[in-house]
Amino acid sequence: MGRVPALFAATLRPLRDSILTYGKLDSPSSSSCPSSSIATAKGAASGSTSAAHPESVASKGAEVNHGRFIEALKALKVPKTWFAHFYVFAALWMIYLSVDLFFYTHAFPSPSTSQQRSQPGPLLGPESGSRSGSTTAFSPILSILISTYPSWSFLTLLNYLGIMPTHPCEHSASFSQSSPPYANLSSAPWRWAPAPEILVAMTCYLVHILRRWYESWFVERPSPGGRIHLGHYLVGILFYAAMAPALWVDAYEFWIQETRQGQGQRQSHRQDAAGMGASVSWQCMFGLALFLWASWHQYRCHLILANLRKPLDTGSAYGAGAKLQEYKVPFGDWFEYLVTPHYCAEMVIYFAFYLMTLSSESTISSSSSAPTLLVAWIWVVVNLGIIARETSQWYRSRFGEGYVGMVMTPTGEQKQRKRAILVPFVY
Repeated sequence: MGRVPALFAATLRPLRDSILTYGKLDSPSSSSCPSSSIATAKGAASGSTSAAHPESVASKGAEVNHGRFIEALKALKVPKTWFAHFYVFAALWMIYLSVDLFFYTHAFPSPSTSQQRSQPGPLLGPESGSRSGSTTAFSPILSILISTYPSWSFLTLLNYLGIMPTHPCEHSASFSQSSPPYANLSSAPWRWAPAPEILVAMTCYLVHILRRWYESWFVERPSPGGRIHLGHYLVGILFYAAMAPALWVDAYEFWIQETRQGQGQRQSHRQDAAGMGASVSWQCMFGLALFLWASWHQYRCHLILANLRKPLDTGSAYGAGAKLQEYKVPFGDWFEYLVTPHYCAEMVIYFAFYLMTLSSESTISSSSSAPTLLVAWIWVVVNLGIIARETSQWYRSRFGEGYVGMVMTPTGEQKQRKRAILVPFVY
């Protein structure tokens, strides 16, 4: 499902040139032909045709209008430095939505029942009276969040719209007043907490976007005049908006289904007591190791790319007026084997998130294969695969076939090294 926009844009030349190209991909290569000569040649070739066939005049007018639309579409661009907005938004959104999830599943019962809203939740239960003073003194922000909930809750808004499942309430009186199957549930608190594997995935995702935030501000050196298409920018914001809930939404929906069937008490108690102290599965540990390994290499690759674009005047700071070095072919670390290793590392990182989430007990029990996060990973693979192909073509057009570099054989001869575009031995 997530592949359709990227494939559509990659298939149509005007959309590919306007949306998928950005930064150095949007700059002319050294071997590209001047557009004016191409236009002149096309005009000379079509002149006699239009004279011989008057009906072609109407089609030419349609082509002019179509060309104007494409040019207007291509003009919708923003500075490439706005890439940092993705990670600033993603980090703040992840923190906010995690807090919202805790309140939605712990602090208050069903958001759609006004009678339950007037009852105190676990954080404001009967025992909280003796602790209210210390809680307020310890965390005034928490006190404000509790007193103003759910006015700031995005998940509650989704619940009102029928998108977010209603969380089962924890009061036995509410269960008895509800229609089955809630009437046969016990009076124990029905709280949901993400499984330890999902908590690890959420933490790693937050670390990832915080690292990318740091790199976009202090490591990367995009061209001062680099631009990205507005559509690319908006799609990126939407992607990171969807990634935060994608890490836990499948497990939560499965728990809701179990609860409604009267089978969720074991899972609820297991998760509520487990928390971060519970041991995680070996699959999750493998995903964590994969995440750390790919993150380290991606950081090294970004450093290599940034060092290729140092200011010409070493005494001047990088900024809008700084003159940067010309593009060069990067080598070192994974660049020895791949043309776009930083994209490969990104794919591995998101696959690690998928492995962590897939290894949780709720996901294994439901046999759902975490479809939401799987779609997110496919989106990353397809989009980065398309951009990696465009990057390889740009390198080839600018530096020739020798852009892959030379390697010394055991016999002392030099030959071109073999570098894959994105995936070793595959693509």
